[in-house]
This record gives sequence, structure tokens and C-alpha cells, in this order.
Amino acid sequence: MPCSTHHSLKGRLVATRHGFALDTDSGGRWRLDITDPHAAAWLVSKQVVVTGTRAGVDLLDVDMIILPD
Repeated sequence: MPCSTHHSLKGRLVATRHGFALDTDSGGRWRLDITDPHAAAWLVSKQVVVTGTRAGVDLLDVDMIILPD
């Protein structure tokens, strides 16, 4: 997948020693660049949908994190 592509991914939000990551339902892990980490902290360990732009091999610049329906 090329950089600067838009993605919407579903998975479990996890806290790592370097910030946040998303363990996707398909088995991968994306590192997340979140503008306001304090706002996302309450979502740790929950199933979420993350949308954003790919900024590296496994890095996503996050636009939005929501709870799935």
C-alpha cells in the first residue's frame, strides 16, 4: 500500500510504551499518530474503527476514532 492513502480499519486499540496502536481484526498492527492522546485513552482495550492516512509502512495519521455500531 502506498503512503498517503486513506484507510478505515477495525480492531482493538492498545497502549504501547511508544504510544497507541491498533491490533486489526485481520491480524496486523498499525502504529497510530494521534493528535490528542488523552482523548483516546478511554478507548484502550475497546473495539474501535480508526480512519486516517497512511504515513509509513505501519503508521497511520489518525483523523478519527469511533466505536463501531
